[in-house]
Amino acid sequence: MIFKKIKRMFKKSEEKSDEISPLKFMLKLINANNPGKLYEHFIDSEEGVVATRERLRVRQTALINTIDKKSMDIFGTSMQHVIDGSKLFPALTIKYTYNGREEVSSLTFGELLYLYMASKQTQGLLKLVKMGINEGKRDEIKNALGPKYIEFADWVQEEFLPNLHKEYNETYQKIYDKTMFMCDNFFPLICENEEISNKVSESYKNEIEVLPETIIGQLVDMYKYNNINNNLLVGVNAFELLLIHLDEMEEWNAYAQIRREFVFLLKNEKLKSHLEENHKGAYERLKLAVKIATLTHRANRIY
Repeated sequence: MIFKKIKRMFKKSEEKSDEISPLKFMLKLINANNPGKLYEHFIDSEEGVVATRERLRVRQTALINTIDKKSMDIFGTSMQHVIDGSKLFPALTIKYTYNGREEVSSLTFGELLYLYMASKQTQGLLKLVKMGINEGKRDEIKNALGPKYIEFADWVQEEFLPNLHKEYNETYQKIYDKTMFMCDNFFPLICENEEISNKVSESYKNEIEVLPETIIGQLVDMYKYNNINNNLLVGVNAFELLLIHLDEMEEWNAYAQIRREFVFLLKNEKLKSHLEENHKGAYERLKLAVKIATLTHRANRIY
C-alpha cells in the first residue's frame, strides 16, 4: 500500500518533531547551552529546518492530492485503488532477451505501464529494442493497457513531471549555476547493473562523509549514467516508481539550500575545534544531528 504509506509519511508527527530535537540541543551547546544566532537561523527562521519540514509536508500533500484528482478524472476512482488494481493479475505475457538469455514474463498493468513510459523516451526505447521488445511487442503492450492507463502516463510525462522539473531546475541553478538534466517524456529508468549504482554513489562519496547536500534523487543522476548496454529492470510498477521519484525530488528541492548551508557550517574548522576542545565527540554528534534533522540520514534509501 505504497500510496497510503507515502501519504502517512507526509503528515506531521511527534517522530518528525523528535528528529529536530538533537539538532536543537547541539546548536545550543555551541552557544554555552543557550539559543544563539545559529539556533535562530537553522531552527527558528523561515529558512530553518522547522519551516522547511512544514513546507515539504504541505507541498507533498498537494502533489498527492493532484495525482489523486487526476486518477478520479481518468479512472473514476482513487489512486490507491488504481495502484492496487494495477498489481492484481497478469495483463500480458511478453518475451524478451536479458543478458543473452530469452526470458518470458507475465506482467501486470502497472509493470506494462512502466515499459510503455520507458518507450516514450529515447534511452528507454533503445534499451527495449536491445532487449527484443520491438514495435510489434510495444503495440501489444499499448493495446493491453487501454486508453485510461495511456492517458495517465501521457499526462505524467508530458505535463506533470515537466512542470515540476521547471521548479526543480530553479533550485538546481541556484546551487550549481547550471541547468539540471532533463529529456523529453522523462520518467526514471531502473536498470539491472550494479556498476551504475556504484558509479553514482561514488560521485557522492565525499559529500556523504560530510553531509549529502546534493542528493538530488539518484533516479535523475542514474539516468545520465545509463547506456544502451544496461538492460531495463522488468517488473517495475510505474505508479509506485512515480511516487518514490516524487518523494525523493520534493525532499531534495525543499532541503537543498539548508543542507548546503550546513555543509559550510560543518566545514568550519574553528567550530570543529571549539566543540572538540570543550565537548569530546560533540562534532560527530552535531554532524549526525544535522543529518537527522535534514533527512539526509535516509538518503539513497530507495535504490
